[in-house]
Amino acid sequence: MTRPHLAGAYGLFLQERGETRVVVGHDTRFMAETFGRAFAAHLSGMGLEVFCW
Repeated sequence: MTRPHLAGAYGLFLQERGETRVVVGHDTRFMAETFGRAFAAHLSGMGLEVFCW
């Protein structure tokens, strides 16, 4: 499963639950911050309010 598929599936899950906001965090692994920001951008594009931590 690729990042867009994973982010899209998670975004749909949140929307089905009526959620409008989500926090996206990352750890110190290689490219984790890049992955987190791309994930957050996808969720934001779905209309969710995203906070990066």
